Amino acid sequence: FRTGAGLPLMAAGGGAGVVTVWNLEEKRLHAVLKDAHDARLLSLHFFAGEPVLMSSGADNSIKHWIFDGSDATPRLLRFRSGHSAPPTSIMHYGQGQRLLSAGQDRAFRVFSVIQDQQSREISQGGTAAKAKRLKVKEDELRLSRLIAMDAGEVRERDWSNVITAHEGDPTAYVWRLQHFTIGEHRLRPPPPA
Repeated sequence: FRTGAGLPLMAAGGGAGVVTVWNLEEKRLHAVLKDAHDARLLSLHFFAGEPVLMSSGADNSIKHWIFDGSDATPRLLRFRSGHSAPPTSIMHYGQGQRLLSAGQDRAFRVFSVIQDQQSREISQGGTAAKAKRLKVKEDELRLSRLIAMDAGEVRERDWSNVITAHEGDPTAYVWRLQHFTIGEHRLRPPPPA
């Protein structure tokens, strides 16, 4: 329940990762956050006297939602997340200041050991938008589980500097850590003669 100035709100969540917010004064639905989490919700908490709702989910993320607009529509303020399944491959990068990791969740992430705000998932090329357009789960479009990786720091601003191998896939993928994205090239073995 939200306390203090502003709309009296109640938040509820469930197994699908959806957050439903109710306006108690008007006794009606206020907002639905359909993609709040990628797994079931574990907890919801309004900060006392603040227009901020904190949610945590089984997807290993914590999110802060702020209700600060004129109509108090919630928007994502900040979040922290990690792999939603155990990591399978980890390596130091950037003179030990960053970690590259891949997990059973098929995500490829970079973690800063100095500033957590610099930690993020490396994009696999707009899988969330493609999944929405094709009406499938994002996991169906992700690369298979990463089984090997290597990286070089030399001229990382000029070209892709990480290479990965994936389970059941003969293609090697390159990544640009400078932009946190998959590179434009795929390295495929030549066809058998």
